[in-house]
Amino acid sequence: MKLVWRRLKPGDQDYELVFGALFFPLLLLTAFSLSRLSAGTLPICRFQAAYGIPCPTCGVFRATTDFLSGHWSSALVRHPPAFLVLAGGSVFSLYSFAVIFFRGPRLRIVSPPSWLKPAVAGGVLVLLLLNWLYLLSR
Repeated sequence: MKLVWRRLKPGDQDYELVFGALFFPLLLLTAFSLSRLSAGTLPICRFQAAYGIPCPTCGVFRATTDFLSGHWSSALVRHPPAFLVLAGGSVFSLYSFAVIFFRGPRLRIVSPPSWLKPAVAGGVLVLLLLNWLYLLSR
């Protein structure tokens, strides 16, 4: 597996345009929507209301609110995977705008090994399980 910088070839998927350029406007739309909600109108977790324990996604809403307010340490404490997605998406969005605006070469993985996709999927599942245990311990 190698990481290389290269220009897009005809027929290549433009991940930067599809994912990166859409992440930031969606983040702004989310920030605008959250700014319209008051603390009393925040949604409740139906799973936690029914079973008395937090679900694996409990805290994502408040972590997103904290992240968008600039309270990053609070967002990290509330829901670490949500913080990682928001921070990583923000960095990828900045990179995407830069390569799209300057028409620069794109970072690509060349010849990924066959085990990479299952390993990433398994890692995400383990991360979510660990996060759920973290939420249960709080």
